[in-house]
Amino acid sequence: MSVAELGAGHPTVITEPGMYDLPERVYLSDPTPNGSMSSSTARRILKPGGPRRVQWERKHPQFKDAYDLGTVTHLHVLGKGAEVVEVEASSWQTKAAQAERDAARAEGKTPILTKDLLKAKAMARAVLSHKRVRELGLFKDGNGLAEQSIFWDDEEHGITRRAMLDWFGDIPADLKTTNDASPEAIAKAVYSYGYDQQDDWYRAAIRSTGHDDNPPFLFVFVETEAPHFVAVVELDDAFLDRGERRNRAGMERWANCRESGIWPGYTEEIQTISPPRWARYEGDDL
Repeated sequence: MSVAELGAGHPTVITEPGMYDLPERVYLSDPTPNGSMSSSTARRILKPGGPRRVQWERKHPQFKDAYDLGTVTHLHVLGKGAEVVEVEASSWQTKAAQAERDAARAEGKTPILTKDLLKAKAMARAVLSHKRVRELGLFKDGNGLAEQSIFWDDEEHGITRRAMLDWFGDIPADLKTTNDASPEAIAKAVYSYGYDQQDDWYRAAIRSTGHDDNPPFLFVFVETEAPHFVAVVELDDAFLDRGERRNRAGMERWANCRESGIWPGYTEEIQTISPPRWARYEGDDL
């Protein structure tokens, strides 16, 4: 595997396909001349109002406190990420804590409360001490590279695609935080959040590098509450087929919107709303 050399000052624009070692904020800013499509875009664009929402979010990046626990956990597992600023407060409710948080974000750093920093470290220890994670050599120095950005051209759809992999090695993997790492809950999360699309997207990214024509891919889930159970999973063929179909649909919608210049949101017509299916027979005896 090879990583494109960026030099002392990395370029603000990526013009050539390849794997780059980029800060997350640079990756999220989409540093390509004509715009590129990520896995999250392929997922969101298929939702109602998705095209317009995708366009708005490209210009208005969202940073939420709820994301920070996962970000800091990633840092302690992968050894790479934005600098963390510990805020010694019990919550974000005070003006002083909010000021520290906002100042950290303005500097490209990740603010986190002390209690959540301790939790993130405990979650990272649970991941790194997990038997299967250790046996596979995941997230271990010398076995791969953390947070690598891959850009490649999709000639079929005439678009540039991009992906940032948590772990790029002989067994690539993505780390997820969750409140429930049971098989049933993970299956629901994969379906709800489109992780099957992410799996297919990342495998395509890996193939584009020439590293592996049929790459494996794993998800590592860690629970946010003690004792921080960890689950290492791979998706079956049914999920992979679904992910590929939905990615194709997402890319086709993206390409059509770019060509037409129209990024539709919700309809502007009057809509007739009916009770949801689950509520149609509720309370019939009243």
